[in-house]
Amino acid sequence: MYPKIKLIYKLCKGVERMKKTLALTAITILIMSSQAYSDVIINEISRDGVVWVELHNTGSGEVDLSGWKIRNSNGEDPISGRIKPGGYLVICESSQELRSHYKDIPSPIFEIRDGELGSGLKANSDMVALVAPDGSIVDQVNWGIPSSGWHFYNSALWNPGILDHSPILARIPNSFDRDMPEDFKGLASGTPGSMNQVYNGLGTVSWGKIKAIFAGQKRR
Repeated sequence: MYPKIKLIYKLCKGVERMKKTLALTAITILIMSSQAYSDVIINEISRDGVVWVELHNTGSGEVDLSGWKIRNSNGEDPISGRIKPGGYLVICESSQELRSHYKDIPSPIFEIRDGELGSGLKANSDMVALVAPDGSIVDQVNWGIPSSGWHFYNSALWNPGILDHSPILARIPNSFDRDMPEDFKGLASGTPGSMNQVYNGLGTVSWGKIKAIFAGQKRR
């Protein structure tokens, strides 16, 4: 009788240890997943004409986008794919249209199944959000004035959002993330699937000063 009781006791102890090990493993996986989620950012958006969104993995591990979604103010779509460490993925409404507009795209492309990102991006006022499998918002960007009437309106949206009216919104410098509208600059053309380019040219004010200097030299 006693040997059987000892055996049952050992089995019970083994089951308890297994439960603890499984629980710790599950917690570790959740922590690692949440860390990987936060490594992915919305890096560049084309909201007018050829519509696309560039995702950037700022972390040191590959991220699997299975079960993720991308949404705008009133609609959302499932996405998938993998982003390598430091890599990019471009989500677009039409890969054919994207490739005809941008000849060399060095990163993977994911095409929205129904050909429209969410309910269709609005150039004047809208949002783009990246949603993890657990429903949490990994990153979101909005421009114009957000409306409480949006289906996916949330209190974390910037108000006002980005106010630049350029067709392209990009993090400048590349992957610059303070969670502020000022992280984004408006551009006339984009760089889908690669690092955002910083324009170092002279602005109108600088050119005006140079012209004034030369004009003064000529008068002498």
